[in-house]
Amino acid sequence: MKKAIEDSVIRFGESILEDDTLAEKIDGWAEDSARYLIDTYGHEIASLVSDTIEGWDPEATSLRIEEQIGKDLQFIRINGTVVGGLVGLSLHSVRELIERFSGSIG
Repeated sequence: MKKAIEDSVIRFGESILEDDTLAEKIDGWAEDSARYLIDTYGHEIASLVSDTIEGWDPEATSLRIEEQIGKDLQFIRINGTVVGGLVGLSLHSVRELIERFSGSIG
């Protein structure tokens, strides 16, 4: 029985990959379902997530995240710092350019 279910799921997945129309229908159903759930139960979902996260022990959670992500965590931190710095520099540069050009136009 387990093998039959597994084979059916695999065949279904393969048929989705081979049939763009079916894939688009499933995407539409998933999007409609997500919108309905958010519109209908959005506050309850947000409350559930918030309550769950608030119940976590910060130290234990940090350790579990570091165990799961491991070496990638430092890479993520460095990338976040670099990207944040570049975005800040870009925004500052755009602001400076706008101020200089708006001053020379007027």
